[in-house]
Amino acid sequence: MWDGNQTNIMPTAISITEIVLQANRSAFIMKTFSLLSFL
Repeated sequence: MWDGNQTNIMPTAISITEIVLQANRSAFIMKTFSLLSFL
């Protein structure tokens, strides 16, 4: 029981971290473009 749950939880945690990193990256790109537009 516990082994199956742990194996299922780990990939989801990794995918969540990847989604968060991609969201932060896209937000950073949008900020840089907005700063360049003001220049």
